Amino acid sequence: MYLHPATLEDVAQLPSLKALEGYAADAVAQEEISASPRVGKWQLAVALWQLYERGCEEYDRRVCTGRAQCHEGRAAMPQTGTEQTQVNRNARFQMMKLRRRALKLGVPEELLTRAKLNQERWRWEKWTGRRAEERH
Repeated sequence: MYLHPATLEDVAQLPSLKALEGYAADAVAQEEISASPRVGKWQLAVALWQLYERGCEEYDRRVCTGRAQCHEGRAAMPQTGTEQTQVNRNARFQMMKLRRRALKLGVPEELLTRAKLNQERWRWEKWTGRRAEERH
């Protein structure tokens, strides 16, 4: 299973990207994920991104010592280089799991990309109260 970087004393002990890919493959293989035939690929893509964001945010809250005020409350912020490295490594791990889940559920890569952009646009509009077309 994935070795939690917060338990490591030295960043050099973090698993390699190749090892992370293996951990991601194992984690997704053990998951019993499936989707109802009534659920479209778009909804699956959006749900996969939400799962990715939740995995990153939960990890950040455990590892990071800093907090910053943002539009959704208080967010975890890395304060040291070690924390930043751990957060980045976890984000890569979560991305590897996201891609494997998408493959398992038959969600195309381009649909994942469109869903991500749509999520970012929605969040920006909610935060600013303006439509994305008004950004300029």
